[in-house]
Amino acid sequence: MLGSLESRRGLIIALILFLGTLAIVGRITGNDFISYDDGIYVTENPHVNSGLSLANVTWAFRTGHGGNWHPLTWISHMLDVQLFGLRPGWHHASSLLLHALNGVLLFYLFQRMTGAMWPSAFVAALFAWHPLHVESVAWASERKDVLSAFFFLLTLIFYQRFARSKRMIPTGERNPSSPPGTGTAGAKTASLNYALSLISFAAGLMSKPMLVTVPFVLLLLDYWPLRRFGPETQIAPEPSAVGEDPAGGQRWVPGFPLLIEKLPFLVLAIISCFVTVLVQKAEGAVVTVDEFSFWERLGNALHAYALYLGKTVWPTGLSLFYPLHADDRWGPALAAALLLVGVSVLAGWQARKRPHLLAGWFWFLGMLVPVIGLVQVGMQSMADRYSYLPLIGIFAMAGFEAFNAINTWKISRESAGLTAAAILAVCAALTFRQAGFWRDSEAIFGHTLQVTRDNYIALNNHALAMMQKGRVAEAASEFQAAVDLQPKLDAARCGLGEAYMQQGKFEAAAEQFEAALALKPRDLAARLQMGVLLGRQGKLEEAAAVFAEILREHPDDIGARNNWGNVLALQGKNEEARGQFLEAVRLKPNHVNAFNNLAICSRKLGRIDEAIRWYRKALRIKPDFVEAMNNLAWILATSREERYRNGGEAMNLAMKVCELTRYQNPVALLTLAAAYAEAGQFTEASSFIQTARQLAPNGPLALRSQEMLALFQAGKPYRE
Repeated sequence: MLGSLESRRGLIIALILFLGTLAIVGRITGNDFISYDDGIYVTENPHVNSGLSLANVTWAFRTGHGGNWHPLTWISHMLDVQLFGLRPGWHHASSLLLHALNGVLLFYLFQRMTGAMWPSAFVAALFAWHPLHVESVAWASERKDVLSAFFFLLTLIFYQRFARSKRMIPTGERNPSSPPGTGTAGAKTASLNYALSLISFAAGLMSKPMLVTVPFVLLLLDYWPLRRFGPETQIAPEPSAVGEDPAGGQRWVPGFPLLIEKLPFLVLAIISCFVTVLVQKAEGAVVTVDEFSFWERLGNALHAYALYLGKTVWPTGLSLFYPLHADDRWGPALAAALLLVGVSVLAGWQARKRPHLLAGWFWFLGMLVPVIGLVQVGMQSMADRYSYLPLIGIFAMAGFEAFNAINTWKISRESAGLTAAAILAVCAALTFRQAGFWRDSEAIFGHTLQVTRDNYIALNNHALAMMQKGRVAEAASEFQAAVDLQPKLDAARCGLGEAYMQQGKFEAAAEQFEAALALKPRDLAARLQMGVLLGRQGKLEEAAAVFAEILREHPDDIGARNNWGNVLALQGKNEEARGQFLEAVRLKPNHVNAFNNLAICSRKLGRIDEAIRWYRKALRIKPDFVEAMNNLAWILATSREERYRNGGEAMNLAMKVCELTRYQNPVALLTLAAAYAEAGQFTEASSFIQTARQLAPNGPLALRSQEMLALFQAGKPYRE
């Protein structure tokens, strides 16, 4: 009953789990989106960016975008945009809420299945507060992890209720002493719970197809803790030992009917596997045998199992991406194979006395099978996010074995409680720290580079983060390092080409774009960049032809439309350019580059108030957008019309730009100098001009800085 001591304890534990998770992992609500996949899932996806609509929901059910068919995950992202726009903190808060709920549901599930409250609480706390699980919560793209886990746990909860309701009476007659729920009413309750379990499973598969192992997990639960295999027993209503059913009255069910029960689940799993393979092949996500042979993948899989176990016990050196290296796996793979076989034998040997060991161990092994790398999807050797559900098995082994040890070795509850609290405190501290690494792309990929070797994915994405902050030279160096490690990484070649283009090295940029197109002839990013390069080289007609061709194939492509607008602007056709940018904004209401370009066009057309409005719109969407921030600061500092000038705001904006670019961007330094001059601080303005001249001693910037310096030395602000 709700008022009983045990129920009150359960509610208190659930509340501690929920609030503790919010406190420990909650710092992710201050994090930004990152450059790796978040664009695909949220920031650059027009179907998600435009929020919930019938057309977008239809797209969610039809698309294999991103290499998976998971319509409910797409819809959850759309709902976030509908409610919160593209403010990353709220998107992270949604994932955090799901993770906290998952911890509570896991506690409820094990407590109901075993009747053992404290081991169940320990298992749930490990799940919610373990640093290996930060990636699934802190990374917006991994919404599919926490959402599918929510439906997975509902699947198991309803299945447990089904198993509890479906008690067999040997005589086939209603026994007056039988617990409530048997007979006809019990059959109806069992059918309802079975249907709810199946529906939850379908929803889970539509969130992430990794749940295809659920039929296997249900059989494990039949073995332990539901104990539906074995001789007929009558279990006491109030459990006192691990594994007993708190409902009581559960009886033996033959093995074959248990298998029959799983057939509908198995059918859904097979359909999901079929759809997933088709989608991943269509998206080019499956790595070919030519790149990694079966034996190389097998060796990596064995090694990965051991690494997951190692990082569970000693969770340091956690990385967003672990590169797959096939050259050094067989020694560790053989050692890992011995470990896996040894633990399996031990679990089997102890199965009668300690069934939780066998069930937990094979939960871990089995749930990892779809992502362990035998069929290689992507170029990672393992991933922290893949452990989100499989580790429940390991946590169950640890929690319930500790409970047995307390009873067997007569360990005091105080000592056991202090030990458990210490373990959870360490996990919580490491989790809090790990969540901080996810604050933005530069932070998470910088950390990844520190804890891994030869990580071309981390190099590429760290370089992208630096490019966005205007640190082009540093970015070019890291893009080159990524290309040296993996010459087939077209994204790194595109990034290197863009860095060269921004440095004015047009021939070197063209070489990189051509190399990317040789790898993927229809690669959209490389084609877009080639068009941009042609525009920078003054080949405006050729650039326009590139963008027109892309738009014929992809009418809703924002990049092509935006860049075509840029070409029109370069041709002096500012009204036509403005029309292209407005169309880009219509297609994607939160496209910051389109708003920035609209502002530039408006400024050229003399519509300064409109330009300021568009810049502010861009900065509301992306507060650290360097170009928009700098351009707005420039207008506020240098406009000829007094009503548009605001020296204080210009200084604040320009200072932030310089901080983001580490005072290495001469354009930003000129803007900061102009802002100081507008505020009447000419000495400081002159100092920043000198720094800018050192960074750009020649060219148009040098001429402008000389002109500005002369004005500042005369005590006059700069007016454009």
